[in-house]
Amino acid sequence: MHSSRSHYGYDSYSMEDNGYGSMSSYATNLYEGHRLPPLSTLEMVVPANAVGKVMGKGGANLANIRKISGATVEISESKSYRGDRVALISGTSEEKRAAENLIQAFITAT
Repeated sequence: MHSSRSHYGYDSYSMEDNGYGSMSSYATNLYEGHRLPPLSTLEMVVPANAVGKVMGKGGANLANIRKISGATVEISESKSYRGDRVALISGTSEEKRAAENLIQAFITAT
């Protein structure tokens, strides 16, 4: 389900609103019994001319984005006639922000 706010092609999705049930079992740290913040996914448009830079040779740049940010980042197949793709970024707010900034740096470098 889309959120009501969308800025510059970014949407936030709540994992609890994905139609597959609650993710509460994943949000509980069983070792210490603490609740983690709710997970959500950020959707970011990657223009066709920047996809190669964001991915990198053999996926190296994407792997580094994941490693540095700590976020889960997936690049979708092309959904538009222009070849734009969508980066799906999941993690904590800080992880998502770091991945978003790294991806944006690759986009602006093209």
